[in-house]
Amino acid sequence: CGVSGEVWGIDVDDDGEVYVTGSFTSTLNSSGNIDQAAPAGVASYDSGWTTYPVVIDGDPWYYATGYNIAAVGAGRFYAAGSWNDPFDVNGEAQLIYWNGDSWEKGNLYDGSNAANIWIMEASPQGLFFSGNIDRMEFGDVSLTTSSYGFMLQSPFEVYSTTLNAWHTGLVGPPLPLGDGASMAGDDYGNLVVLAGDDRTDSFKYDIATGEWSRVTGMNDPVNASAMTKGEDGYVYAVTDGPSSLYRFTGHWWEAVGPAINGVTLDDGVTMAYDSHFGTYYVLPGGNSNVMLRYNPAWGSSWETLPVDRNTPSGVRPGAGLVFVEGEDENRLYTAQGNYDGGLSTEFWMYPLP
Repeated sequence: CGVSGEVWGIDVDDDGEVYVTGSFTSTLNSSGNIDQAAPAGVASYDSGWTTYPVVIDGDPWYYATGYNIAAVGAGRFYAAGSWNDPFDVNGEAQLIYWNGDSWEKGNLYDGSNAANIWIMEASPQGLFFSGNIDRMEFGDVSLTTSSYGFMLQSPFEVYSTTLNAWHTGLVGPPLPLGDGASMAGDDYGNLVVLAGDDRTDSFKYDIATGEWSRVTGMNDPVNASAMTKGEDGYVYAVTDGPSSLYRFTGHWWEAVGPAINGVTLDDGVTMAYDSHFGTYYVLPGGNSNVMLRYNPAWGSSWETLPVDRNTPSGVRPGAGLVFVEGEDENRLYTAQGNYDGGLSTEFWMYPLP
């Protein structure tokens, strides 16, 4: 099964439902035939596809494109992208929220243009953004940042999914994020960021205090990276620089696993943690179709899985890798992703024990 167009964002909620967004107009069944219409460019999968109604009344479907999606739970989610009616200048949305019954719509701006959102992450504290944002409107809330020049470079905003309102006064990371950046949250009130763009910089955001601090321990330039929440609720990462498995202790990065040898981590590298067996899985990106895994209880090195377990095609930027724990079977999900101008719609599932 899959969708009929490009997939740009993928996420999974705590119940194991997988959400995808992109520039597609229908879902596909296991035979590759059209399953049902997807006029919002958003769909979710849990033993079958669910699609959602058009976002903007009168919106031709080919003007609906999602780039990021963040699952909240109980069938609710946020998506960032572009939904508009080209014949109505007021008919547009860059941020949408499915409340379980209908769409709530808003806009994110960079000057007079739509904002460029790099990362969107849902947490119990709210919805976190990183990107070029200086103004936002959602429902009855309208916010202009108090430090426009800095926020234009590296803004960081949070939307409370409990209060349904924006939190104001947040300051973004000390540096703008670039190619190869990644972000994840742990169970101890921290978000950690690798800045990417051939830099060694890493920063921690303390959710309780709202303060950023520099993180040490990642000493080689990073141009590609992936993170996941792993063992004991800590954040783990792999990068193209120090290709060892790293853990964020809450204060610094430390190498806790072996280096990945024989495979280059590149654009599109993605990572997931099998919490049932304690296994880390990595798809290295760069159009590679190999799959790697590491479990400290099984050995002291990363294992390149046999070729019959390769992804059907090479994995590219925007793919994502998520672990879903089910009642009868655990699974990994990924999309192929695309380079600029690509048109892949591939979406795959890998069964686990």
